[in-house]
Amino acid sequence: MGHGVGSEAYAHGGVSLQECVTPVLRVTLNEDKTLGTTRIVDVRWKRLRAGVKVEDRDPSVRTDIRLVAADANSSVVTSLKQIEPDGQVSLLVANEDLTGKTATVVLVTADGTIVAKADTRIGGAN
Repeated sequence: MGHGVGSEAYAHGGVSLQECVTPVLRVTLNEDKTLGTTRIVDVRWKRLRAGVKVEDRDPSVRTDIRLVAADANSSVVTSLKQIEPDGQVSLLVANEDLTGKTATVVLVTADGTIVAKADTRIGGAN
């Protein structure tokens, strides 16, 4: 009787399309993530200290706040900071005269390449 069960498995008329076609999946997004896709999720100010939240961070990236995003010499922070393991980084603007000025939070690689940026207003003022 065991032969009946085996023969029934092939009684449906052959191999269906779903059984013989292997889908091809593109995984470029996942490949990018493994290379380190970094983005700024949030910027919150407490007086002249900016709290920045970063997602999908790369440990080699440093955070800066600049008056002109592409100009490293326009940095307004006391020092560039590495992103903490929890994705947070805290930056201090030394010059209170800059309160209310528009600026850009940038994430830069060791060679100075900007990998993410977000517009902000120093001190969170409107």
